[in-house]
Order: sequence, then C-alpha cells, then structure tokens
Amino acid sequence: MPSRRRSADGTRSWFAAILLACLLIPVTSDLSAANDPPGRLSETPAISPADAEQTDLQTGTIAPAGWLIGDNDGTGLNLAWRKGEYTVVPYGIGWLNIAWDSSRTQTGAFTLYVLSEEIQGEPSFTVNARATRLGVDVTGPRIAGADSSGRIEFDFFGQALSENRASVLLRQAYGEFAAEGWRVVGGQTNDVISPLDPHVLNYSVARGGGNIGYRRPQLRGELFVPLADDIGQMTLQASISRTVVNDFASDPVTGGEDAGWPTVMGRAALELGEGDTAVVAGLSGHIGEEGVDFGTDPIQDDARFLSWSLNLDLTLPVSERFGLRGEFFWGDVLGTFQGGIIQEINPIRRTGIRSIGGWGEVWFYPTEKWRTHAGLGIDDPYNSDLSDAMRSQNQFYFANVVYRFTPLFTVGLEVSWWETRFVGLADGKALRIETVMQYRF
Repeated sequence: MPSRRRSADGTRSWFAAILLACLLIPVTSDLSAANDPPGRLSETPAISPADAEQTDLQTGTIAPAGWLIGDNDGTGLNLAWRKGEYTVVPYGIGWLNIAWDSSRTQTGAFTLYVLSEEIQGEPSFTVNARATRLGVDVTGPRIAGADSSGRIEFDFFGQALSENRASVLLRQAYGEFAAEGWRVVGGQTNDVISPLDPHVLNYSVARGGGNIGYRRPQLRGELFVPLADDIGQMTLQASISRTVVNDFASDPVTGGEDAGWPTVMGRAALELGEGDTAVVAGLSGHIGEEGVDFGTDPIQDDARFLSWSLNLDLTLPVSERFGLRGEFFWGDVLGTFQGGIIQEINPIRRTGIRSIGGWGEVWFYPTEKWRTHAGLGIDDPYNSDLSDAMRSQNQFYFANVVYRFTPLFTVGLEVSWWETRFVGLADGKALRIETVMQYRF
C-alpha cells in the first residue's frame, strides 16, 4: 500500500477523537419506553436508509397466485404469485422527499457535498418522488441441496432530462444459492466492503461524506462458522467484482476502463451474542486497478491506478432499544466506492487520490412508534493529491426523528449541517431540513 506522507496542513490526528465523540452524542426523549428493539442488519428500519439495500421485506408461507396470505408485515396481508416451483413476491416503497437547503448542494434532490459559495450560494427547495422503489423477490426450487432465490429492484434515480421526467436506475439484480453455513451470490448487489449505512433520511446515505461502498456486478461467496459454546459466529465473505471507473464518464476525450482483472473484495466479521443485542465487528478491504486513456496533452494511453481500501465496521447495541454503530475507511482511488468525496484520479497530476474518513451514529427507539438517530461523518482526501478547485474535505452532522403511523406508513424529519472545503475556492456550507414520507407494500 502507498506510504506517502501527508502535507502538514493535512494532518488528521483529531479524526479518531471526532468519530469517537459521535458515539457519545446524547439522544433524549420524554416519551415512555417500550419493548421495540432496533432492527438487525438484515431487517428494515422504521425509515429505511434511502440508498441502502432492502432485505426481507416479504417472507413467510407461500400460497397460489392471487391469495392473500401471512401476517409478516403486521397488516395481515401479503400477496405472492406462484408458477410451478417458483414464487414471486412483489414489494415496493412509495417515497416522497421534501427538502430545503440554505446553500445549493450536489445534487439537490439529495446531498453528496455542498457547492462552493463562489459558484453557488443561494438556497434551494426540492420535492421529489424518485426514491420510490419497486422490486420482486423470487424463490425457486432446491438445487443440489441448496435453496435458490433472487431479487430484482430499481428506483427512479437514473439519468433524467428534468426532475419530473425520471428514468429507471437498476439497484439489485442477482440470484443466489444458500444452504447451512454458506451462500453464493451472482449478479449486481451491494459491495462486500463497509456493509453498514447510517440511518439518515438523505437518499445518498452519506456517500461522499464518510460512508463508502456501493453496488456493482459480482460473484460472491460467504461462509458462516459457528463459534464454540454457541457464543456467536464468524462470517467470511469474498467477491470478484466489475471494475467501474466513475471519473471521466462524461469526458469526450478521456475515458476510464478496467485493467484486465477484477476488483477483489473480502470481509471477516465476528458476531458475539444473538438476537437484537449481538455485537458485530468487521474488517474488510479491496484491491483493484483502474485504467485511464488521457486524451489531453500529454496524451497517455493505458495509464494504470491501484485502488485499495482498509475498512472497519462496528455494531454495538447497549440494550434492545439503544446502541452505537459506525465505520472507518482508508484507501486510494475510491471514487467508484463513493469515497474521496467521489474523486478517484487527479487528471492534472495524474495520480490517485487517497482519503480517510468514516461515520458514526447513536440510535434510540423509545417506543414502538418513535425512533431517533444522530451522528456525523467525514471524508478527508489527502491535500497533497489534489489540484485547484478539487474537494479537500466533506463533513456532516445529522439528527432525525421518525414516527410510524402504521407498519406500512412512516414519516420522518431530519436536520443536517454540511461543510465542504475546496482547494483555492471558498467553502460550501449548508443547513438541510428534510422530511420523508414512505408507504410500503
């Protein structure tokens, strides 16, 4: 791994202290407590992290098509279609976001970072329904002793001519085989590295602000190893993934390409305990290589840039209704993983952009209907890797409250503060106030 030292003004000795401080942010409520535990990693929270993967939205007994069955979502109604040995369960979330920013952000409908006050600076107001999500879960027959299943899911944050002329964005499209102690997945799904997402209402779930990892085509294997005396389990995950170069996507003369070999990811996680109070700690990383053909002087063909990361994730429930969670990352050429404030390669210096950062949050679920979250995040590229007008630091703080009218209809309100620094430009700072309404089926 690269070992270049940072510039003096780039020292980040305070980073660990800030990340730890976020885990100590007090969240209080005068509402009476109830026995409503926080969801496990595979469960659906009251308001979903907007761009995070949804799992287990529909489960339970399957009946022929057209029958209303089960009571898995608390409504008494589930709808499934059946054809031969295959069962198809549709699901979705109707999603409305209303947000006001004191200064314009990228992209407006959601926030990745704040634009410099020298370029923008005026407030903005957005209303959009593009986070609305539709999908199907497919369950198939047992093959060679393994259960078969799959998922297809999309929302409407694809390329659009205008906010009211949205196009489809493919989120999930994969099949899997699973049996006792192992699982194999093939298709497009979430990265192995840094698997958590903060419980923010912002659609981007803090990508560009300390939360790395995205989705891409991959072949993944997983092993689940029980520990002695049933004290927990060890999870081992590895994948080979499509190398995707985000930079230069719209550049007519410079283009990105894979380097002829896949991006390799891995993660080892230790889970101690069981149920809603299990402690989970994970160590993950990746290595890959991105290629770029520079079409500007000096013209350079087949330039290669090593991409790597080292990451930690932690879920630490203090009780069934209160806990801490967060992630840390460090690496190089991370734009495709939404790190480095979504900057991968400096086209002037023609070097990779290293970055360090992370996020942390505290959750508190005082009653069955009320849920709260608060925390912060930071993404801090190395100043020595940057040129003029590039983003040099991005941090945010947030607090939200969510009310569940029913298991299918929830409303949330979030307040966040964003600060983005630039090289040679004025900072961008924005207060964002956002409300989200979700209706599930």
